[in-house]
Amino acid sequence: MPKLYLLRHAEAPMSFDVNDKDRPLSLHGTAQAKNVVKSLGDIDHVLCSSARRTKMTFDALIEGGATFGKVDYLDETYNAPAGDLLSALQRCEAQNILIIAHNPGIHVLASMLVGGGDKSQVEKLNLFYDPATLSIFDCDIESWTDIQPAQNTLIDLVIPE
Repeated sequence: MPKLYLLRHAEAPMSFDVNDKDRPLSLHGTAQAKNVVKSLGDIDHVLCSSARRTKMTFDALIEGGATFGKVDYLDETYNAPAGDLLSALQRCEAQNILIIAHNPGIHVLASMLVGGGDKSQVEKLNLFYDPATLSIFDCDIESWTDIQPAQNTLIDLVIPE
């Protein structure tokens, strides 16, 4: 069964001296991303926003020991709404996919897709999606074009410290 991993980029402080797309992670953000690695499984394809903070989150995952198949840095997922993230996902052909993106789109997508799982985790997922939050779904589908709202099982919700 295909797995979908949805990761909000790690902590990146606001800065009025830097364009939003160019904001870097904080040191704490780098540590947050590295701590997520232990929850990642075999991921064949990564869809990563082209923003600096999402790229740095991806790099921190690698530094933390994660290995991935293909990675695509996509301008279309920078601050994208859930529908655009879903469209990018539906074009994928890999088995297990990680999307690294931004709020509110990544949170809305996770809330939209969840159809079952541990009630307390589903409630937490619906309440907030802090930086470096990771949701992991089992998706009972043949192809990513088949993914539907409220039909996927939340198998883990990793909330950073």
